[in-house]
Formats: sequence, C-alpha cells, structure tokens
Amino acid sequence: MQTDSLTISSQTDLTTSQSHSIQQDSQYQAYVLDSLRIEKDHEIELERLQNAVPDAGMVTIFVPIIAIVSVFLFLWRASENKRKVRLTMIEKGMDPSLLEVPRDESSHKYGALRWGMLLLGAGLGLFIGFTLNELVIHEQHSMYMVVSCTLLFTGLGLVIYHQLASKLEKENKH
Repeated sequence: MQTDSLTISSQTDLTTSQSHSIQQDSQYQAYVLDSLRIEKDHEIELERLQNAVPDAGMVTIFVPIIAIVSVFLFLWRASENKRKVRLTMIEKGMDPSLLEVPRDESSHKYGALRWGMLLLGAGLGLFIGFTLNELVIHEQHSMYMVVSCTLLFTGLGLVIYHQLASKLEKENKH
C-alpha cells in the first residue's frame, strides 16, 4: 500500500512539476512575445521619427511671419543707429550731412532698363527652366533646372543691361 501511495505521490509530483514547467514555458513565451512587440514598436516609432516631415501648414504660416518681423527689426535697428550717430555728431558740433552719400545720377539714369532686363531674364529663365524640366527630367518636384535657368538668365539679363548702359553712356558723352 505504501508503494502504491509512493507511486501516486511520485506521479502527482511529476504532474505538478510538468505543470510548473509548462507554466514557466508559457510565461517565457509571453515574455519573448512582449519583448518582440515592444522592440517592433520602438522600430516603428524610430522610423516614423526619421521620416517625419514638419507640418507644411505650420511652416507656411510661421516662415513669412518670422521673415517679416526680422526685416522690420533689422530696419528699425538700422534707423535707430543712424539717429544716434546723427545726434552724437550734432552734440559734438559736426555736420550730420557728411553722413549722406551723394547719389550718382548715372546709376539711376537707366533704372527702368535695368529692371526690365532683370525681369526679362528672370521670366525667360523660368519659362525655359519649366519647359526643360517637363521635357527632359519629367519630375514634378525637381526644381533644379528651373532655379538654375532662372539664375542663369537673370545674370545674363544684367550683363546685357551693363553693355547697353555702357553703350548709351558713351553715346551721351559724344
């Protein structure tokens, strides 16, 4: 009888140890699955942060505001400095009109021609840049061709302006 009870007792111990082993295995598997899930979540979050693009709406709102405020502050500070220098010159008995740079009439003589050539070059550059972008590159968001053509033709317009203005100055001197 005692052997039967030992056999039953050993079977019970074996079943209990197997259930503990199975329970430990299932806990371990749950731990592994949770660890893999957390690792995958971290990878997804990292990829999302690396590919994050700032909200275009916020950028389009704040960039012009910051630019306008910066230009205003720069101009205000420049005028304040100019005013302080003038006041200092008056206090020391100097003539503040010495600060003013006399304007050369020849630089403003052909202003309309300069702006016309500048805008003509920029417009021609934009037109050729967009045309080449559509015909050669076939990408909607590639603006390298447009920007380079615009800058090239704007510079070319200013060079042509310089040649025309020099020619007109020589004709006026004779």
